[in-house]
Amino acid sequence: VDSQNARQEGIFRIRYSKADTIAQTVKSLYRDLLSPNDKAFDGKKREQTNNPYVYYRSFGGGKGDEEKLERAPKFKGLLSIGVDDQSNSLLVSAPAYLYQHVAEMIVKLDEAAKPVVSTIDVVRFDDSIDTAELQKALARIAGESSSAPRRSRPENNRSRTTPPNRP
Repeated sequence: VDSQNARQEGIFRIRYSKADTIAQTVKSLYRDLLSPNDKAFDGKKREQTNNPYVYYRSFGGGKGDEEKLERAPKFKGLLSIGVDDQSNSLLVSAPAYLYQHVAEMIVKLDEAAKPVVSTIDVVRFDDSIDTAELQKALARIAGESSSAPRRSRPENNRSRTTPPNRP
């Protein structure tokens, strides 16, 4: 078995998304490469592709490789994806020529789910600041119209936290 046909396995730790969500997405893309026994089919039978040569050629196999392909171990599907919910990881098994494409897809999908981090600074002002003027200045900076009605804090209301009543 040449290196392109050799089965490759790997574990992908998902950091930003849910492993199950990424597995379902990848399986839907590569549906025709899965085993008919895959859980994605929920007991529904489907026709299994009996010509793995088509996929081998699609992912870079060359002419004259038919003999090597015939000697490769036979699997029910070219792609297997398992989910470990406890570690939020994907387990992938596929021929090397397919594995690299699937690995890239998994990494891209996980990165796409990365949360956008926003920074918010809270600045406290004393009562000597005119809140109406402050709102106008902030509106100009933000490019908003200062004529829009704004809710302002009552002048005598200072920001205080009171502990809850406890029995």
